[in-house]
Amino acid sequence: MGPSKAVLSDDYLMQNYKVTTCTRKYPHDWAQCPCGHKGERASRRPLSIGYSAIGCNYAKQRLPCPRGEQCPYAHNLFEYYLHPQRFRTELCQYGTSCKRSVCFFAHTLEQMRPLDPSLPPPETCCSSSSSSWFL
Repeated sequence: MGPSKAVLSDDYLMQNYKVTTCTRKYPHDWAQCPCGHKGERASRRPLSIGYSAIGCNYAKQRLPCPRGEQCPYAHNLFEYYLHPQRFRTELCQYGTSCKRSVCFFAHTLEQMRPLDPSLPPPETCCSSSSSSWFL
């Protein structure tokens, strides 16, 4: 069974989802667990590090980032799209029919949040030619 709806509030998703290291000592489905796991691509660094919602050029090339944990840029899809600067700033292609357990996008116009004007548009950071850096 996945996380409760209370756990999946927008604030929780932006601030905590996949940030805290999981303490479960038994096998379980990482995709259903709101915590991060060693080796999981969805694990995120805490926002307190100060990274922005701009993709790291090293991560985009699937290279080790020399700045590591202190890099000021997003290293994966979850850091990029769950960042408060980007979360729900685009409409979900599935709208209210979306079945994702965690979706980074707005499902109605009321859910839309304004995109930080200092950020490049998503197409600049995540064009189709570089989108594989998220995988």
